[in-house]
Amino acid sequence: MALRYWVGGTAAWDGTAGTKWALTSGGAGGEAVPTSADDVFLNGASGANTVTISTGNAGAKSITCTGFTGTLAGSANISVAGTVILVTGMTCTYSGTLTITATATLTSGGKTIGNVIINAPGGTVTLGSALIATAQSASSLTITAGTFTTSASNYSVTVDKLSSSNANTRTISLNGSTLTLNDSTTAVDFANSTNLTFNAGTSTISINGGLTSISLNGGGKTFYNVNFSNSPNTLSISGANTFNNVSFSSNTSNVISINSANTFNQLSFTAPDSTQKLTSIEFGDNQTITTLVASGNSRTQRIRFTSKTVRTQRTLTVTTWTTRAHMDFADIAFDTTRAATTANTFGDMGNNTNITFDTAKTVYWNLTGSVNWSSNGWALTSGGTPGTNNFPLAHDTVVFNDTGAAGTVIIDKDWAVGTVNMSARTSAMTLDLAAAKVFYITGSFTFGTGVTSEGTLGSGSAYIFCGTTTQTLDTAGVTLKPTINILASTLSLASNLTIGAVNNDNIVIVGGTITANTFNITADGVTDQDGAGTLNMGSGTWTLTGTGAVWNMSTIGAGTTINAGTANIVLDNTTTSSRTFDGANKSYNKLTIGGTTGISTLTIKGSNSFSELASTKSVAHTILFTAATTQQIDKWSIGGTTGNIVTIGSTTTSVAYLTYTGVDKVSTDYLSVSKISAAPTLTWYVGANSTDGGTNTNVYFTDLPRGNGLFFGSNF
Repeated sequence: MALRYWVGGTAAWDGTAGTKWALTSGGAGGEAVPTSADDVFLNGASGANTVTISTGNAGAKSITCTGFTGTLAGSANISVAGTVILVTGMTCTYSGTLTITATATLTSGGKTIGNVIINAPGGTVTLGSALIATAQSASSLTITAGTFTTSASNYSVTVDKLSSSNANTRTISLNGSTLTLNDSTTAVDFANSTNLTFNAGTSTISINGGLTSISLNGGGKTFYNVNFSNSPNTLSISGANTFNNVSFSSNTSNVISINSANTFNQLSFTAPDSTQKLTSIEFGDNQTITTLVASGNSRTQRIRFTSKTVRTQRTLTVTTWTTRAHMDFADIAFDTTRAATTANTFGDMGNNTNITFDTAKTVYWNLTGSVNWSSNGWALTSGGTPGTNNFPLAHDTVVFNDTGAAGTVIIDKDWAVGTVNMSARTSAMTLDLAAAKVFYITGSFTFGTGVTSEGTLGSGSAYIFCGTTTQTLDTAGVTLKPTINILASTLSLASNLTIGAVNNDNIVIVGGTITANTFNITADGVTDQDGAGTLNMGSGTWTLTGTGAVWNMSTIGAGTTINAGTANIVLDNTTTSSRTFDGANKSYNKLTIGGTTGISTLTIKGSNSFSELASTKSVAHTILFTAATTQQIDKWSIGGTTGNIVTIGSTTTSVAYLTYTGVDKVSTDYLSVSKISAAPTLTWYVGANSTDGGTNTNVYFTDLPRGNGLFFGSNF
């Protein structure tokens, strides 16, 4: 062990000694660069210079800056096997990672440093002052091994992230300190809490992240007070934790997710004000709450309690809940019956237990101009006088007719309503979904011929059908904008359904069912988002006008149910952009590659069955099948023309399999075929004008032989 004093002026701390280091304060330079066995001193004799921790450093046993008036800079990582002392008279711009590997005191002297890692097996690192850390991106305090304590002085900690996720033996003691965490992702990460002892003491963790998403993964530990004081779009708590008090203030959040079964001494939600989004709290498991503080401010400033898994009830066991009003509920059960303390302010979105809801009412819109849904436009009678207490709840019926005034009605928040009846509206009006807003419908939705549907395309806006009984949608010929989601409900069409503009508007199934009956559907694409939906396709035509994944049935898995009926799926985009049909190994009636213009590529994924695979494109195009998949095809209606060759092949160098199940043989022409293994033998005659691209089996590049007693024509 030796001493090292900085005497090198403004320079980098690195592996070349030069004249930077001395054995004594202000002594002669030329000593070796410090190692983990050396105590390092930056002091008054070092001068008001800048010492930059550079990549060639070999660490130190300790770093003491008493009396130093210069600057400690750099972004390289450094490992210290003991105490680190910074002082108020110096400047610190260091933003690298400081790793402490043995028992030590960390005193930052009010200076901001970079990441801090405590990796001191068997040792204890104690704060000697408040800790403020910031790195070039996100800073973190990471406890890898050993003990970290804020000390009996309860020094505060300000970092982006507190992390300890491994299987080493380690302890965190927060005493009575305040931790301010500013991370925009996982502010507390105890995901792997094996061998972690967490002593929360009477600490307060204040999480002040950005505007996207913030999570606390507590690893099943016991916390004291936690405050989410700057709410982003999404907040989440994971791990079966115990809390003294969790509060969510300044709730601009769309969604707060409490994912696991937690125990709260107090759980508090601040109601949104008139400028904020409607706040939704999702429960991923049952919760035990001694004191619940949750209530909306008014009929249009609401809080919503829902289950994170639709149609799976979550039970909230609550000892004390005083003021409760202006709230919506879906899939929530209370341990004892609860009613609103202000009459007619609880909204029923379905599947709730021990909640008293007022009798459903019918309200009528009677307000002119371009105004929000939350405006005072609702009357109790047709053409009646609007009143603030008439705002529709999640189980009410709303009516738009020609008696009441209307212009543009903007769905300005994520409102929920029972039934929407616009059937008598023949005069012009517009229903407009604002950007990034969704509209929950628990009953039926009937449009009128005078209605125009608008929305901000591509913004995440959607009509969400989420009823507990079959819901009917009658568009009355109105084109809907934008997306519709079928959320664990059954949506039955009573007319043709047309949705929006190219590459913004889709049908999304989330564990629900769409029943098309005899009606046609036009949309950019269809997706089963959780792989557990049902499509009763009926006898109409499903026209998909988008590009990319226009049919996606395997986002999660192969749990989708397809009842193909006699429906025809037509891919109708006319651009040159590629398209994907992901069939998830299901059976379909007819798939038609349409869009008469646009030299494009279609990729068919999964091992599917088709009653007919057809193409009506009049230009050259490509159809690829995922390698090693098998398509069973009862009728092949794909061929090219002179100068407009249709390319058939596999997505990789491995072959794809085509099995013909029809009664005739395949007879076509003007194809370019490669990497296809066809079955049965003597069946696939692709014509004398077709091209063999190689690696084919049982594909015959001749015309169908004549005079063999076979029936021809159905596949020409």
